[in-house]
Amino acid sequence: MSRKKKNIAPTQEPQETTPELAYFDHCQDLALKVLAQSGNCAESQAEFKAATSVPQLVAAWHHFWAGILHEVPEQIVTVFTEFYPKFRDDINRGGLYYNEAPPIGTPASVVLIGDDESKVISVYGRHRVYVIGNARVICRENCSVFVNAERARVTVMDNARANCDAGHVEGYGHAFINGKGDFISYDSATVYIVGGQLTTHGHFEIHAYNPETVINSFTAKRINLHDGAKLVIT
Repeated sequence: MSRKKKNIAPTQEPQETTPELAYFDHCQDLALKVLAQSGNCAESQAEFKAATSVPQLVAAWHHFWAGILHEVPEQIVTVFTEFYPKFRDDINRGGLYYNEAPPIGTPASVVLIGDDESKVISVYGRHRVYVIGNARVICRENCSVFVNAERARVTVMDNARANCDAGHVEGYGHAFINGKGDFISYDSATVYIVGGQLTTHGHFEIHAYNPETVINSFTAKRINLHDGAKLVIT
């Protein structure tokens, strides 16, 4: 009587981790660690986890950028300082640049400005620029700039626009500045300021709001004060 042979399942070889997979996993892990600290919703976490390439991770950053930058700006600076040099080419392909300007003619992209006092970064075009560090940045043409760091040093020129929660911003040409901070205006810049100080050496129009807002100016013309804002003629 012959014995029946037992069916033995073939031994599964452990899946090899390729350099390409390890490269992506490292980038994804860093992104998820920042996201976990920001308190973002399940939707954003799911999109980051579903990504299978660095450009897809960058696309997820684009979707949830504003919330992440306001909630964990210091962590963003730390992470990008670490991983941008390694993943730079793939991140650029996703439309994101860190502490450098896109080449002239690049389609509208996101530029993140972190810490680097040795640099002056000049951005031309229609890019969205987020400033959360001390690297000096000059934004021209039709850039939209979002400033959220006390140590920020930003210049907007031509028709560029800056929205500021904190930091030092100077406006030239027909630039537009809105928000609170330490501002200087020249030429025909327009400023809406809701807190902090503005020194004007030239302007098209100024609107100042709130008692803690002070305008230092050589003239009272085209300066509109609201809600107790103060004007000092110098």
